[in-house]
Amino acid sequence: MRVLAMALKHLRTLTPLLRFNCQSKTFGKDSIKTILVPVKSYSAQHGGEDTGRAAGQTVVSERTGSVVTVAINRPEVRNAVNQETARRLLEELKAFDSDPGLNVAILHGKGGNFCAGYDLKELANHTGPSKLEQDVTKGPMGPSRLQLSKPLIAAVSGFAVAGGLELALLADLRVVEESAVMGVFCRRFGVPLIDGGTVRLPRLIGLSRALDLILTGRPVGAQEALAYGLANRVVPDGQALQVALELAEHISSFPQQCLRADRASAMYGCYDAPSFTQAMQYEIDHGIPVIQAEAVAGALKFTSGVGRGVEYDRELSPHRRHHKEFKFNLSQIPEGEAITAAEFRLYKECVSRAFRNDTFLLKVYQVVKEHPDREADLFLLESRRLWAAEEGWLEFDITATSNLWVMSPAHNLGLQISVETSSGQSVSSKEAGLVGRDGALDKQPFMVAFFKVSEVHIRTVRSASGRRRQPHRNRSAQPPEGSRGPGPADYNSSDQKTACRRHELYVSFRELGWQDWIIAPDGYAANYCDGECSFPLNAHMNATNHAIVQTLVHLMNPENVPKPCCAPTKLHAISVLYFDDNSNVILKKYKNMVVRACGCH
Repeated sequence: MRVLAMALKHLRTLTPLLRFNCQSKTFGKDSIKTILVPVKSYSAQHGGEDTGRAAGQTVVSERTGSVVTVAINRPEVRNAVNQETARRLLEELKAFDSDPGLNVAILHGKGGNFCAGYDLKELANHTGPSKLEQDVTKGPMGPSRLQLSKPLIAAVSGFAVAGGLELALLADLRVVEESAVMGVFCRRFGVPLIDGGTVRLPRLIGLSRALDLILTGRPVGAQEALAYGLANRVVPDGQALQVALELAEHISSFPQQCLRADRASAMYGCYDAPSFTQAMQYEIDHGIPVIQAEAVAGALKFTSGVGRGVEYDRELSPHRRHHKEFKFNLSQIPEGEAITAAEFRLYKECVSRAFRNDTFLLKVYQVVKEHPDREADLFLLESRRLWAAEEGWLEFDITATSNLWVMSPAHNLGLQISVETSSGQSVSSKEAGLVGRDGALDKQPFMVAFFKVSEVHIRTVRSASGRRRQPHRNRSAQPPEGSRGPGPADYNSSDQKTACRRHELYVSFRELGWQDWIIAPDGYAANYCDGECSFPLNAHMNATNHAIVQTLVHLMNPENVPKPCCAPTKLHAISVLYFDDNSNVILKKYKNMVVRACGCH
């Protein structure tokens, strides 16, 4: 009943479109040229749209990187398609398919509706004999008979009915808003499906369900469309375009030759293959060339550790759609080993455009429990305020969480991160400048853990027999037997408790009495280095070659040569907003303020 009421509500607004006459327009060469100028087609902040358009802009497009959005811009008639709009849609999608710099296209409608089908007013006012397009590559709706070689996503809001449904069926994926209505509404007006609807719909949802929609012309709500497979995602109203853009960027980040080969094989097997054997042959014929072009490089990337078990892609709820999930494989940690320190590290790049003068609130959660019918339970580990212009590694202490995962692997459900702007708007981690697994190899997220050494294996001193002695060796440097310093065996695992490492230290500007002139931040995690640099210097101690040699000399002569010192090896900057002596507000980056790593020097 809810779907029927929703459809009747929309139908009342749709009826004038079928009843009133509209003055047709013709466009000259110059006005057609203006259509090609990209315009901003959506508001990322509010999900709204700019429905204003200049004369002739029945279709507008906007290119962002390797993704292009194509919008039907006739909101006054619920984006019903006339001949001019059909021609422009066909031009835009053909241009997308032939452009090597574009990977994914998004088709949507402006003004709250996807498309109400073909403009029946134009058909009703046509006095001459009907001359519908007979070319199999062109349809009354424009591109609906095309076979594109690259992915197309439909962002569906409001009505996607009759020919508008056929346009949505052209897409590989459909992101549908909760209040959207789909259906073969042309059934009631005696207008047949001649833009691929009778071909694509049965292949997509099955013949039985397709005939239900085709024969009855009834409305289909978003949730029923999702259950049928007609919708791939259902999102809150006003968010279809934004979610489609994120999906397009994600698809565009993959190796494209392999992706398109697999897509083409799936399409051939579904529509064109005369037999299973020929479908399999097509798959192998088109897959083999990709192996040398992309698969070998991908295998090398995999064996180097990139993309394995760190960033985890999974469909989350609409409320948490911007959350990013990370999982870690700790199964190779030897039994009985305890983690003394563990850090989760993310690299943040400078964000200089959309959020130039803004700050982000980054939150790191531990996934405590997962549920099949609702969102997972999360425990907040840390929240941190970041400047949009800040750049560098972010480190989060997850020692306690990691030890729980080691002791009880069933609790290893990973981490989630979320990012909000200063106004509380949820944004994706990519928009905030956080580098994911598709970023540069040296900036990808990872976890680092340090372990308590349960047994120290010391390499025995190599015998001098069989080697010619060095002449004139100074023996006086050797200490007497009674004053021998501690040997390698004297350094046991108890020293590892005080091994050189980074310790937490939070500096509060208020406690220092600086709150009168420092505006932000209130303080910062400065950290400090402390601990012993004892033999043997393990890899996580970041020891210099000089420190290693000094440690060996200290073993031989402890009274004259001290141990190496524990000191910072990596320091990062912080940005401070403050008043200068003339009461001017200054934003300045101070170098070497935060200890990021410690080592033996």
